[in-house]
Amino acid sequence: MASCTALMLPPLVGDGESAVEGANMRFSVGGHGGGGGADDEMDWERSVNPAHFLSLPLLLVRMPPPLKSIIGEFLSTTFDCRVSPMRLGTRSLVHIWEAWIKSAGLPSRGPLSRDMVLTLGFYVPPPNAAPAQPSKEEAGTEPHQPLGLRSVDVIIPAMELRKFADAGERVVTTQGKQGASPAGWGWESDPKKRRKLAGRLYEEGWEWRAESQDGGPANHQPFTEALARYLNDHLALNLFHPGVRVIKIACGGFAISESRLKLFAPASLGDAEDGDSPVLAQKGAVLELLGSLVDKAQLQPMAL
Repeated sequence: MASCTALMLPPLVGDGESAVEGANMRFSVGGHGGGGGADDEMDWERSVNPAHFLSLPLLLVRMPPPLKSIIGEFLSTTFDCRVSPMRLGTRSLVHIWEAWIKSAGLPSRGPLSRDMVLTLGFYVPPPNAAPAQPSKEEAGTEPHQPLGLRSVDVIIPAMELRKFADAGERVVTTQGKQGASPAGWGWESDPKKRRKLAGRLYEEGWEWRAESQDGGPANHQPFTEALARYLNDHLALNLFHPGVRVIKIACGGFAISESRLKLFAPASLGDAEDGDSPVLAQKGAVLELLGSLVDKAQLQPMAL
């Protein structure tokens, strides 16, 4: 028998106001008041007030794909709602990994001491010019496929993970950003060009590295900064180029990609001897990971 686990957390509304009570859709009949049958038309007023929409983040885990489609159809037809999958971009994947390091640590022994696999994807914008009409000789041939790598796996042994984290902590904030690129590229200070190189996708392009979520100083990702320097020195690969994306991260505690999440069961509590054991730290890190996904579901912009 198939089983699944679901976490459903509605957003909290301050001052005791219910989000359901504030969800009003106003419309008028014959709002324009002109002749010619205009009185028979309904004029709907589109509102940008967030209170007009009720967002209920639903996180489904341990669910097979066939069961997922059935549950999604049931929710859509029964509750008259729209079920939208949540895409995890580079920003979310990097923040989840950095938060996991702070919560669970990087132990050298135990079930969490596994190699870390980071999969990088590459986006190449399509050419602007329209393709020329093929000649008679080229009409019967296959279309030309652009050359290049689609993805590459970066595997870091478990014993080296702590070295990367420590090296990233030593990076000076003013000089540690590896974003300095050869002059003439033009995308460093051009947001429009950066978004184009990133495929115009939310959470891509790496420009969020200089942003802050709470108005304070910019968030620092020590492991990612150290990895970027390593790739730049040994592979001449600029990790922070807008066209480079992080599409999957796998470690001893989880494997997460753009649309999938797999959590590895922690060891039993019987193996824990004190309150500071890696087992308890892993359980806390798992809860923090799930909470961050629910928060993202509440804040992610919806394309209506």
